[in-house]
Amino acid sequence: MKNFYSLLLCGLLFCLANSLSGQNIGLSLTDVDGNVGETVCVDLVGTNFEGVVGMQFSITFDTLVVRFVSATGSINGNNVSFGFQTRRPNQLR
Repeated sequence: MKNFYSLLLCGLLFCLANSLSGQNIGLSLTDVDGNVGETVCVDLVGTNFEGVVGMQFSITFDTLVVRFVSATGSINGNNVSFGFQTRRPNQLR
């Protein structure tokens, strides 16, 4: 009987996993030019963000070329938070 319940549970999980489908979301950064000492804004553009509850990603940059100043944003009217860690000065999360 124990094997029956294990098989039934595995079958239900398999059916559930097959019914879920992932979204093809996209993230891209805009190209910008700037002179030494200027502050430039780079837009992070997302596509297909319908029904997304949460996500995490990193943006890595060369600290010899770029200095991070600040980040703000929203997706579908919801504020997005960005974190900057001192132990990884070249990475924005």
